[in-house]
Order: sequence, then C-alpha cells, then structure tokens
Amino acid sequence: MAMTVTERRTEAGAQTIERVLDAAEERFSDEGFRGTSLRDIARDVGIRAPSLYNHFANKEALYAAVLERAFGPMLEILERFLERGEAAYETPGMADDMLRVLTERPNRARLLMHEALAGNRHMNVLLAAWIERLFGSGLRAMRSSPDTHPWTKQELPLLLLAMNNVIAGYVALAPAFDGTLVRDPLSPAAVQRQARFVSKLWRLVWGDAQNAATLDERRRGTT
Repeated sequence: MAMTVTERRTEAGAQTIERVLDAAEERFSDEGFRGTSLRDIARDVGIRAPSLYNHFANKEALYAAVLERAFGPMLEILERFLERGEAAYETPGMADDMLRVLTERPNRARLLMHEALAGNRHMNVLLAAWIERLFGSGLRAMRSSPDTHPWTKQELPLLLLAMNNVIAGYVALAPAFDGTLVRDPLSPAAVQRQARFVSKLWRLVWGDAQNAATLDERRRGTT
C-alpha cells in the first residue's frame, strides 16, 4: 500500500532528524558543545540553519537529543545488570555489551571525553547529568553485587573509573594508536580481541582467576 503524503512527509522529517543528529554528534565529539555552531551542523547536513529550528528549539535541545541517543543504550545495559542482580564476576557480558555499543558509534566515547580533555571547568550541565547517571548506575551495580570481592567501598569508584578507561578509552583513543599498538583497532577482529581481554580482566579484577582463564580459552575457541 502506497504511503500517504502525510506519511511521506513524516518519514522525510525523521530521516532529516537522523542526519542532523549524526552531523551534530560528529561536531560535538570533535569540537565540544561550545565550539560547535548550528550553522556548521546545518551546512554538514545540507540544509539552511533556520531549518534546524523545525526540529530542535536551540543548540541545547539538539545537544540533549544527541546525548540521549548516544548514552541511552549504555544506561540500559547498566540497568539490565541491576535488574538481574547477578554477581559482578559472573557478568563480564556487561562489559562486552558496553564495548559493542561504543564501537558501533565511536563518537559516544569521544563525546564523554572531549569536554574533560578540553579543560572546561564547568562541563555542560547536560553532559554532566549523563555522566552522573551512567557512573551512578555503574557504582550501584557494583555495590549491589552479592558476591564477596576484595575491593573496599572507597575503592569501588576508582575501579569503576579504571574499567571505564579500559572500555571507553580504548574506543576514544583508537585513532591515536592505529598501526602502532593495534592494527585497525575498531575492526571486528580487533574488537573481539578487546572484548576477550575485557572479560578476562573483569574476572581477574573480581578475584576469579581460574574462571578468567577458562573463559578466555572458551571464547578463543568460538572466534
């Protein structure tokens, strides 16, 4: 059945919004919130700047939509972990899922890091709110884990930051070490190797060295 005129317009509008979000995500991850202009985004998309206001009220609203699309899937991963209530060392899949989500769209990791690396003393409040949500959920996941682990409550935030650097840092810095430490670090083969490493490290971190070795051997046999 052919689409109506209204349906075609709705679909065209949705496609334009996705193109705007793609361009904005690229700009924000490269230049930060302050360094990005709506005029630049409109030019990247191939539309006039005033047309952006048909979809987003202002730059802050566009930034909020970019962050929602980028970090929403990451928050869902953490919330699923919390709902299952499993022991931390039994769920290396959480780290695998996070790595997969980030490598699907590497700008997600770069968005997280750009403002901090730019030295902004007061990070955009929207980004700060997402960081609080993501890291707050991650910390609750660790603290709610029913297993016995060697980490104190004071060390858990440090452990969370370290694991974030292993996962998000790998993706964000991939262009810097391409061809030196790792060849084509975002290729499927390289991402699989990093996923194996993260899973093994996750189990070792939680004091389960024997299971870490077993997991590594099993996953090597399937990739």
